[in-house]
Amino acid sequence: QPSAQRAMPLVPDSAQATKPPLAIPPITIRIAIASASEAEGAMDPKALDIYEHLPAKYQSIRMIEERTLSVVFGEVARVGLPTGAEVRLVPVAVHGGQLHMQLEMPELLNTSMRLSNSRAFYVGGVPYEGGTLVFKLVPEFSAYIESPVARPESPQTRKASGKR
Repeated sequence: QPSAQRAMPLVPDSAQATKPPLAIPPITIRIAIASASEAEGAMDPKALDIYEHLPAKYQSIRMIEERTLSVVFGEVARVGLPTGAEVRLVPVAVHGGQLHMQLEMPELLNTSMRLSNSRAFYVGGVPYEGGTLVFKLVPEFSAYIESPVARPESPQTRKASGKR
């Protein structure tokens, strides 16, 4: 009488317990949207740092929205505008300590850019209520930046003299 053969798994039992994939930390982008106008008016204290980066023709500014997005490489982060349009941000890679990102502002701009970690980038141009929408983008991607390697101190050396 033939003995029943037990099927052997192709992988050892210890490998069958699936390990979760390593989590890829998202890129965090702080976004501020303000409306700047050439007409004299109020200066919103929340938007003064944006105002300081505008051309002199602007006389007033007000903050519309501030938010923080988390997005992984290749994923599209969509930011709805008060005009009904949307801005699309796509982080592509971190190279040389800079974030390479695609920025699309419909009817206005479609560009690739390089951003420094925690440094603000300002862009404007979307007409809104007699003024212009201005964006402040501050990316945070320190998890992808290599910390400088500490170099060992150079050994003590003496200049060679011709004597032995």
